[in-house]
Formats: sequence, C-alpha cells, structure tokens
Amino acid sequence: MTDVEVEFDDGFRVTVKALVEVTNKARKQGMALVEVHCHPFSGTQATFSSTDRAGFGEFVPYILNDLPDRPYGALVLGDQSVDGVLWERSVNYPQPIEEILVEGKNLNRLSITSKSTNNDRRSRPEGGPRGRTSRQILAIGLAGQANLEGVKVGIVGLGGLGSHVAQQLTYLGVRQFVLVDGDRVDPTSLNRMVMTEPRDVGRMKVDVIGEQIERVAGRKNVSVERLATDLRDTSALNAIKHVDVLFGCVDNDGARLMLNELACAYLIPYFDLAVGLLSDNNGIGEAGGRVAVVLPTGPCLLCAREVDFSQASDDLASHEDLMRRRLQGYAGPAFPSPSVVSLNGVIASIGTQEFLAFVSKIRPVRTFTVYDMMEHERSPVVSRLVAADPDCLACASKGTGDKTWIERYASPKNPGTRQS
Repeated sequence: MTDVEVEFDDGFRVTVKALVEVTNKARKQGMALVEVHCHPFSGTQATFSSTDRAGFGEFVPYILNDLPDRPYGALVLGDQSVDGVLWERSVNYPQPIEEILVEGKNLNRLSITSKSTNNDRRSRPEGGPRGRTSRQILAIGLAGQANLEGVKVGIVGLGGLGSHVAQQLTYLGVRQFVLVDGDRVDPTSLNRMVMTEPRDVGRMKVDVIGEQIERVAGRKNVSVERLATDLRDTSALNAIKHVDVLFGCVDNDGARLMLNELACAYLIPYFDLAVGLLSDNNGIGEAGGRVAVVLPTGPCLLCAREVDFSQASDDLASHEDLMRRRLQGYAGPAFPSPSVVSLNGVIASIGTQEFLAFVSKIRPVRTFTVYDMMEHERSPVVSRLVAADPDCLACASKGTGDKTWIERYASPKNPGTRQS
C-alpha cells in the first residue's frame, strides 16, 4: 500500500477505495486475500490486539461474501514472532495457521504464536545429550534439526537414486514422506537400489522403502504416504502438490517436465537428480550426473535446457502412440541404461547435502551442481550458473497453482477433471 491508500483515525487503516480495488483484483485473478500488519516491539509473543479482533467482526463477513469461494487470512508480524488465522465460509470460527514457510535461497519456518506449545514435536528435535541427532545438532543447531523434522518431503522415483535419497533423509531426521513409484523391485534392482533384499523382488518399491523408513525412524515417529502408482495418476499429482520440498529421482524427461511445471505452479522447491553412464566394448566413455535445484525465486529446468522436449513427448505418449512412432522411425527403442550404485550414491549425496543446506540454513543452496566421474584433470564437482529465461513458459506459471491444470498430463486411464 502507498501513503495515499492509508488513512489515520485513532490508528492507521487502509482506505475503503483501496480495499475495493484489491478485492476486485482478487476476484478477477481468482486469488485469495491475506491481510498483513505489524506490531513492533512485541517480542516473542506477537498476537492480534482487541482492536484487530473487533475489526474482524465487520470485515471478515464482507470479504467471505465478496469472495465466496476463497479463504481469507490475517497475519500480524512482530519483531521476533508472527501470529495468523484463517477464515472459510464453511467454518464459523477462525482457524489458527500452524506455520508459515518462507522459501528463498533457504527455507525459513516461522512458528505461529498461538500454536507454539511445549508439546509441539517440531520444538523438540530428537536430540538431547545422547539422542540420535545430538551430534548432528552440534553441526546444524537445534533450529536446523527442528526444520528437518518438520519438513514434508515428496520423492518421485525410488530406484537407484530415490532409494539413496530416502535412506539419507531418514537418517538426517526427516519424518514426513510422500513416496511415488509405480514399479516393483526386480532382480536388476538389487545392484543399485539400497534398502532392498532378494526377498523384496516382486514387491512394490514404495512398500519396501516405506517399511525401511519406518524401521529406521520408528513407526510411531514417522509419517509415510505410499503411492504405488505412476506420476501421471491424479492421486500422485494431488499428493505432491502439498509437500514442502520435492525430489525428482526419475529416469525420463517426461516426468521431469511434469515435476518442473508442478513445482513452478505451486512454488515448491524442487531437487532434480540425474545420472548418466555411457559404455561400450572399450569401457566407460562418460559417467556422471547433476543436481538441479528449482527454487520459487530462481530459474527452472527449462531455463537450464535440461529437458529434451522430443524425448519428453515420447515419454508422455500412450503405449500405442509410442509403438506407432517407433515403427515410423520417430522414436528410438528403449534399452536398459548402465547403472552403478556408487555413482547413484554420489549424486544422491550431493542432492541431499543441498537439501540439508536449504532446510538448515548452514549456507545458501547451490542451484546447479555437476559431477564428472571420469574427470582427472580438475575437480570432478563444479557449480554451474544458470540464468532465468524471460520467455520460459514454466516460470511464467509460477504461483498459479490449480490454474496450471497439471492434471492435463494425467494418463488416459485417469485423465483428471479440469478445475474452474
């Protein structure tokens, strides 16, 4: 708001004209409203004043009636704390907001004053002088550990990369998971998919990894949502819309294209991991991988030219269309790729380390890291600078949420319903 949009009458308040303009804009753009104001010098207990609450009685019914299909929120910011509530037409009372995530080069988790209690699990990391995370807390601090234990992480793809990521996140202290993979463990999985055993052959990967997470963390201490389905199933798409951080450990550009677009639309930090290994009768020619981090404030995979649209088109085609393309010479045959557990582990570790930096704030995240396993002349790990593309279609959809209609990628068997 500018000075001309604020008036003084026993306190500062927004003019009626400004309120009408902003509600009209919200209605046209399909957006909800959140009121934010400050209470300086409030210390660690910022909360709404009696004047604030009296104003809600008149203003909230007006907003809910004017924007009937959207919630209305209010925040009050103190110098060391924040408080917030949310109203919906279907509920007759304000609901406290549990927390706020601020996502930039690092993740900041703000606890809400009215929800801060000694019983909040996030305020009690698994530390203590002899706790399982006590030595890790010496490195990242109590706040960093609390962030790890409070963040909800989605992992799409639980093969050679995803299984490593799930294992490391569990040991770091992540306690909320959404796992997506429609494949079963087969005999070729056992050389690269950690946390699996020969007796797991034939079982769904999400069940094997989910059980291992529960075994390591303790079933009562962890939440694992298992989706034994393809990413293009609407149940999978809907689930990962609600994670705090997303890992893509996929082996095709079709899934990579979808995840990148979803992350942009819903402003979800996205860690995309990729591994490549080329070999022939003369041995390994090229081997390595990269970790790309797509932040709400930064460039995406399309900006980095990390998606092959021709390959993505093949990946997203129906089985019948793909067979037709191959017969016509427009799509290459599918061959299994070489895979080595140690290379997968290196890339998974780099990705997990960037996640740790992002969540615990030990340093700013590196948004693009490349590893060359065959490099002997210089450092095998380098950071690459990626500039945002002003014409990028995915970046243009940032923050648009359901308007992006990510369900258009859903498989023909489960096409989804367009949201109005």
